Amino acid sequence: MLTQATAIGAGLIVTALLGRWSKKFLDRSVTVEFPPGFDVLKEVEKGGGGRQLGVLERVLFFGSLWIGRYEVAAGWLAFKVAAKWASWQHITRMPEKIYPDDIAKDIEHKNKVGSRVLGRFLNGTLYNILCATIGWIIGTVVFRMAFWLPENILWIVAASTGIVALAILIWSSWPDSENKDAAVP
Repeated sequence: MLTQATAIGAGLIVTALLGRWSKKFLDRSVTVEFPPGFDVLKEVEKGGGGRQLGVLERVLFFGSLWIGRYEVAAGWLAFKVAAKWASWQHITRMPEKIYPDDIAKDIEHKNKVGSRVLGRFLNGTLYNILCATIGWIIGTVVFRMAFWLPENILWIVAASTGIVALAILIWSSWPDSENKDAAVP
């Protein structure tokens, strides 16, 4: 039991540390900027619990991999797509014509907004899956190696893992939604 707890802790720490770079990853991978006059949408990206959702999503993916129940991750992905679909269909749907006199500009601006939102949604989700997968791989390696450690060393490793996990949680100031480096997954 101690071996598994240590391995899970190590995997979650790696998953959490990798997750700290999600905003930087999204900023570099989704380079489409909102068109002029759509600056309010940038503020929307920072709100809505995106950072907390990203953390919880990475933990869910890690747990799904750890217990070998991939349908948990698949169910979450189906729910997430349905929720996003409903959100964009009924709440934040863009007007039919933003620029009635300039069809090209209308299409260009809608395309930019759609590309940015979709890019951040897809890239953020894939990044969370990647973080969880790497954490799961590290956790699996630790689990296999931990069988070779004496129990007193394993207790030290387990305690250290818990302390590091707590430090990461405090360092990230989660669930502080006012944090400026919050990223929407």
